[in-house]
Amino acid sequence: MDELPEFSGAMAAIDEGRYDMALDAVLAAFERIDSGHSSRPRLFFTMFAWGQLSACYRPARAALMEARNAQLRRVLDGDDELALEDERPAQSRAMLVIDMNQTLGDLQSSYDMFVALHQQQPELARRIAFVAMPAILEAGDFALAEQLAPDPMRSLASLNLNAAHLPLLPPERQAPRLALDLSSFARELRERAQALRGLGRAPQADALCQAALEGLANDELRRLARLELDDAGAIHRILAEHQERHWRPAPD
Repeated sequence: MDELPEFSGAMAAIDEGRYDMALDAVLAAFERIDSGHSSRPRLFFTMFAWGQLSACYRPARAALMEARNAQLRRVLDGDDELALEDERPAQSRAMLVIDMNQTLGDLQSSYDMFVALHQQQPELARRIAFVAMPAILEAGDFALAEQLAPDPMRSLASLNLNAAHLPLLPPERQAPRLALDLSSFARELRERAQALRGLGRAPQADALCQAALEGLANDELRRLARLELDDAGAIHRILAEHQERHWRPAPD
């Protein structure tokens, strides 16, 4: 990626086993991001490179934990806005912490942060609840999960309306809006059903899943929704495979 030389350099260093140089590049990029002198694409690619490096280089993981702790302190102190040069509104530090915790495999940290925000900064907690839900469910706080999990049935009508004129797997470079909407619908269904089952209300969870699947407009929607219920991320993987087979680079 010529437009992101820091990312290209970091990934090349990782491929060549020059992990110390890769970490220097990642930390320098993140420092610029944290000071507000960068962009959302650079944040995404910096965190991607950091995650790749953390999987094979313990100092990178330790540095990621240190950065996570610093961001977490700022969130709990009321500083949630990570201003980026090309982004308004600002990136949420709380969502960045959750992303870091995902890389670290530390869902407990995300749950603890969310509980604190739920008590002290409820508006922020409401905004990030959808990304915190896996941590809430992993912690076994099913009462909180049920309280926060949206009812997937509320989006069923609009999903079916889009299914009447949008393809599930669109050609060329058309945005896969219907597939992404279906993925969100299935995720909300899975999370709400998991919360209900955790509360000992399995019949209600089963009834919800049955009604939601039967309410979908066609068999293909139902097939993909079932795949997503059984295997989180299935729709995104199917999309990625479709895009790899059918998409072509945009002409110069």
